[in-house]
Amino acid sequence: MALIGSNVPAKEAEIGLVDGIFTRMQSRESVSVGLSTFMIDLNQMAQALNCSTGNSLVLIDEFGKGTNTVDGLSLLAASISFWLKKAPVDTPHVLLATNFHSLLQLGLLPFCEMLSLLTLETALDGSELVFLYQLKEGICRSSYAANIATLAGLPTNLVQRGVEVSVKTTVYQSNQWVSYDEESGPLPYHLQHSPKSEIR
Repeated sequence: MALIGSNVPAKEAEIGLVDGIFTRMQSRESVSVGLSTFMIDLNQMAQALNCSTGNSLVLIDEFGKGTNTVDGLSLLAASISFWLKKAPVDTPHVLLATNFHSLLQLGLLPFCEMLSLLTLETALDGSELVFLYQLKEGICRSSYAANIATLAGLPTNLVQRGVEVSVKTTVYQSNQWVSYDEESGPLPYHLQHSPKSEIR
C-alpha cells in the first residue's frame, strides 16, 4: 500500500520493492465487456499466473466461486500448486483468502515451507459471532455462515433450516468414501449402498 501512496495501518513496517501488483478481487458481470463474472475472474488469474515474478505481490480473494464447486476448487488448487512448485526466488508474494476448506481436507496442496496458513480470530458470545480482527496461525474451522446470516437479518427459521440442511449434507459427504476396493481404490458411496439419510 505504501508503494501506491496509501496509508499503512501499522506503527512500524519494513516494506520491500515490488515490480507489480496483481489482483483477483471482486468481479461483476458487465454487458459492456461481454464477459461473465467467471471469465473476468479467469482473466485476472491468468494475468497473475503468467506475468508475476518473484518480486510481485498477488492478492486473491475467493477465486473459483463463479463455477461449480469441484471445478472452482480444482482450478484454485492447481493455481496455488503452480506457484508452490517454483523456486522460492521466482515465487511471488501471494495473499489468498478462500472458503474452500477442502483444499486442506483433501490434501490438494503440495507440502511447501513457503506456505503459511493464517486465519482471523473470532469468538462466540452465546450465539453471536464477534470478529476480533487478529491474524493468527491456523485455519478457520467453520464458515460461520449461520451466524453471519443472522447478523445480516435473515429470518431465524430460515437460518435454522439452513443449518439442518448443512448438517445432513456434511454427514452424507463424510460417508462418500467409506469402502475400499483393492484393485480400484475407494468406492464412491453410491456404489456401496443407498444413502442413509436424504435431505427433505
